[in-house]
Amino acid sequence: MFVRRVLACATLAVAAASGSVTARAAAYPDPPPDPTVPKNGGLYVAKGGVAEIHFAPSFTAKIKQLHAKLRYISPWYALPGGADTGFGMPVGSDRDTFTDPNRITYPGGLAITDYKGNTGAINGVWLRLAPGGFFAVPWVNGKRLEGEKYLLSFSVLEAFAKLKEHGGGFGPKGLSLYATGDLSQLIDSYAEVPAGTGATKPYVKAGEPVGVINVAWKDKANAQQAANAAQQALQSVQSGQSGQSGQSGQSGQSGQNGQAAPDGQPGTAPSHR
Repeated sequence: MFVRRVLACATLAVAAASGSVTARAAAYPDPPPDPTVPKNGGLYVAKGGVAEIHFAPSFTAKIKQLHAKLRYISPWYALPGGADTGFGMPVGSDRDTFTDPNRITYPGGLAITDYKGNTGAINGVWLRLAPGGFFAVPWVNGKRLEGEKYLLSFSVLEAFAKLKEHGGGFGPKGLSLYATGDLSQLIDSYAEVPAGTGATKPYVKAGEPVGVINVAWKDKANAQQAANAAQQALQSVQSGQSGQSGQSGQSGQSGQNGQAAPDGQPGTAPSHR
């Protein structure tokens, strides 16, 4: 019996050193909903719909290489292929809320936990057209960070170019999403990786493809009208920022420099901060 215990302990020690053991401490609980994100929607794009983010194979491979685990916060849910292949979320009248012309909020979120239990999470996100992308205020190990972070970027030109009927609705299909500098820094700030994985920081690089998003609003007429209104709002926002560019030292148009690509193919990555 003593010999068996010694051998078992030795086996575990070797496995841990090689990175094959991914025993996980109890993950931190889901953070509370962001107070600036309404739960049940307000001003909306269209009556009902769904959005799905399909991770790029390279991004799914990165999740596995890092021995990370993803879980989703309702109403977000894992796609049938598993949590590390992507997620879906309801959109439309029950969820969308325009809090201003350049901010559309959505409840729900996700948590990414490393093999030691360190956890980064968001619960409530918002989309902006200038710059194009998704924003949130993350939590790390149960503590809320200061200020919104620009987590995923997309090309607004590509978004409008890829509007089409699909999935029983209307909206952008195959819109490319990219990691930002904020996302890269966030993951590096808390994630630990087992030895032997070959992973080095930055674990996720700014500009790295994350996947594509398909959005299908069920009410085409309203969605098309909203798309036209969004283009007008974007022009208004851009004109308002044009007088500020060059003064703040940051690009006010990052995320809009990308170019559209044929359906099903990634576009040119927008600029990232």
